[in-house]
Amino acid sequence: MTKVIIISDTHTASVERLSDNLINKIKEADIVIHAGDADTLNFIDELEDICKCLYAIKGNCDIGSKLPLQLVVDIEGVKVGINHGTGNYNNVIDRLYYTFSEEDPTIIIFGHTHVPVNEEIEGVWFINPGSTSLNRSLKYGTYAELIVENGTFKCEILDAE
Repeated sequence: MTKVIIISDTHTASVERLSDNLINKIKEADIVIHAGDADTLNFIDELEDICKCLYAIKGNCDIGSKLPLQLVVDIEGVKVGINHGTGNYNNVIDRLYYTFSEEDPTIIIFGHTHVPVNEEIEGVWFINPGSTSLNRSLKYGTYAELIVENGTFKCEILDAE
């Protein structure tokens, strides 16, 4: 079993700005995925210091970052595409579906909208953890917890406080 904590759109300069609860979850996780818009390289460096394994990509606000724009990783037999997303929020899922069409992932993790998503669309599971600090649909920050085991998975969106 692999426990994955997914965060995005943190928009902060330090991991210390995250809640103690979320920091503990990050430290306990097997993998942490940051789906873009950390805003500072310092945040990514600090995150890497406290987690076992980090996959991080560049978001539209990560000016000057040398992080990749997208990644495709295998987690216990589940192919996962990671891309922040761009452009208009209304059709970001359509663009992501097209972006990863050749890789054929089971899950696509993204950010950008600051709105949590955890749903299957046309055979692909889309996960957006929302934002830990600037959530647009809820009055609190959110993150996602993904549990992967032997090619199967379950995901839950959780309160970042």
